[in-house]
Amino acid sequence: MKAFSFKLKTLLHLRDIEKQNALSSYGRSVRERENIEKTLLNKRNYLENLKEQVAKRRTFNFTGYGEEVFQRSVKSTLDQILQIHGELENAKKIENAKRNLFLTAESRFKSLENLKEKKRMEHQSAELQKEESELEDIVGSRFVYNLKLSHSP
Repeated sequence: MKAFSFKLKTLLHLRDIEKQNALSSYGRSVRERENIEKTLLNKRNYLENLKEQVAKRRTFNFTGYGEEVFQRSVKSTLDQILQIHGELENAKKIENAKRNLFLTAESRFKSLENLKEKKRMEHQSAELQKEESELEDIVGSRFVYNLKLSHSP
């Protein structure tokens, strides 16, 4: 049986590399989004902590100047939270785009890989048919040879 050779092997390899690069890029975008979410959570926790401190200080003697400092800190933290929300939305858009790129690259790779498998199966089928045909020829010629021997004087 003749060995199978896929003529588009190089293209398959390039598509595999493209798929791996897209997967890596998608993974980095997921990690970036998760880091931004973590930063957002930390800022929200910090804001809650500030609000608790303000509430505790209000129960005691809390000067106007002291409250003003806390209020500026709360406002600054709220502004940072809004900014991080914007960054998070951008990160989600980038993550979705990179996921789509990965899915496209994976689809292109899979289609070529399926073609390779189909061609391999066709090759094996053709080679088996050749072998069966050769066996039939051998059996047929042997039968004719034996027939001639039995009829000759």
